Amino acid sequence: MALLTDQLGKVVSTCESVMLTDMEVSRETNHSCNQSCLPVEVRTAVYRRAVAQGYLSACEHYGLNVSASLDEVQMTIALELEGYYVRKYGPENGMEMACTMLSEMVQPDVLVAAPRLTRMGETMMDELLCGRLAA
Repeated sequence: MALLTDQLGKVVSTCESVMLTDMEVSRETNHSCNQSCLPVEVRTAVYRRAVAQGYLSACEHYGLNVSASLDEVQMTIALELEGYYVRKYGPENGMEMACTMLSEMVQPDVLVAAPRLTRMGETMMDELLCGRLAA
């Protein structure tokens, strides 16, 4: 488990470095990090919901009983994952980084298919929600 946590820490650090570099380049070229017409709060909410649904579906697929509801999983994601980035990088950059991280945690076809977690998404949600998928 310690090895998994170390690997997860390296992945998150690498992702943070890439996101910060992208944000700096965007500022220098006067472009937004994400050219979406939707505010970052809306995009984050959509990805939060998709990650939560993907997690519950993965648990069901693996035959794991989860006592948390969809809303409870979403609240955990908001408080823990999004809260981490907002506390560390401030409201504007932190929300952009959290949104980017959540988008990396679900398969890219999330708008046309049932949400499925990526390998990184499974690992991060497993860490966040007490190792339910570690098997």
